[in-house]
Amino acid sequence: MRRHARPLYVAVACVSLCFTFGMMLWLSCNRPCVVDGGAGGISKGLPHGDRQSAMPVVEYYVHGHGNGHATRAKTVANSLQGSGEYAMCVLVDPRVARALEGTLGEVVLVNSLPSSATPWGILRTLVVIVQRFLMDCSCDVCQRHARPSPIAVITDGDLPGVLRANRASIPSIALGHGYLFSSTERPVYIPQHAWDKQARLNRRITSRSTYVVGASFAHLTPLSDNVIVAKPRLRPAVEQAVRPVTAITSNTVAVYLRDKGTGVALIHALVDLGFRVLAFGNAPTDVEGVEATAYSEQGFVDAITNAAAVVGSSGDNLIAEVLHLGVPMLALYTVGDTEQEINAKMYEHTGKGMAVSFEEATFDVVKSFTSQLQVYEQVNYVFDAPDVVEATEILLKRMQKQPPPR
Repeated sequence: MRRHARPLYVAVACVSLCFTFGMMLWLSCNRPCVVDGGAGGISKGLPHGDRQSAMPVVEYYVHGHGNGHATRAKTVANSLQGSGEYAMCVLVDPRVARALEGTLGEVVLVNSLPSSATPWGILRTLVVIVQRFLMDCSCDVCQRHARPSPIAVITDGDLPGVLRANRASIPSIALGHGYLFSSTERPVYIPQHAWDKQARLNRRITSRSTYVVGASFAHLTPLSDNVIVAKPRLRPAVEQAVRPVTAITSNTVAVYLRDKGTGVALIHALVDLGFRVLAFGNAPTDVEGVEATAYSEQGFVDAITNAAAVVGSSGDNLIAEVLHLGVPMLALYTVGDTEQEINAKMYEHTGKGMAVSFEEATFDVVKSFTSQLQVYEQVNYVFDAPDVVEATEILLKRMQKQPPPR
């Protein structure tokens, strides 16, 4: 029986896909996305703050994998809503909704597409596709704001969001870090295979979007005039932090690791080299000399600001923060994680630190990194670009003044 399980799963998946897209095609012919002059969100909204029906509406779709998307969305949405020029409707997966607590405007819970390729994951994906397609025909979010249609749809990692914009002929902005890989030129120091893999993954959204705002911590060249490379707008705690001159002589290293089971050898190396290790995220804490630290936003910012160095997974948010603070970093990635590999190598190219895979992070590598902290500290790296909020405002105003490009 087991030998026939995989073909059976494939057959079920194919039949389900055919049925799903057949239903979607039929529905698209019988229930247009714009009904009675309106354009839609979903029928159950969670209001935050006062309704401002006079302002143009912007829908902001946020993917549910990791907190990076949601953290960025909260910053952008609050800035746009707080400007008094836009009414924001943020549509977010329940898994990361907590990160959007305190968001201005309206917050709506939606399901993101699952990333699992298991039979259950495929079935769940089909269910979510149908749910999201039907949801987009509901059309009552804009009606609550007395607007015929949103002026724009922003998507941060959410494919159904940009498809919703396409069906309703609404201009769209793909806003996120990964979109850089499909909308800018590959730097010569980045491996071709890693860049191409990320470009393929992100092109499914950027190719369907009117504009792209790529959140970056490094200089990159856009492939078209419809792309803006922007720096992140950092959280206030980081913006307000000041790194003391004496930090570089500290014996403290802050370690943040995204994935469980990684970094054990390098933690031992840091302890053996005499460093006090503050562990955050999934960094191992069962090593003598390591201090497990309960997470708080201010506590984490204080730790990385005052540490001699940061050792961490190569997420773009963390890299942007250490670059802003001027803290040297050992940027880590797992072999096969091409996005974090690219981030790490881009960071290394700034001259502020070193990139290495977990698999190659030996004692000698860690010792080499820590022996060069004074050199890294003295590098003055400047990335001059609008931030993601400023870039989004530029594009929204462009949309209101002239028809978007086809």
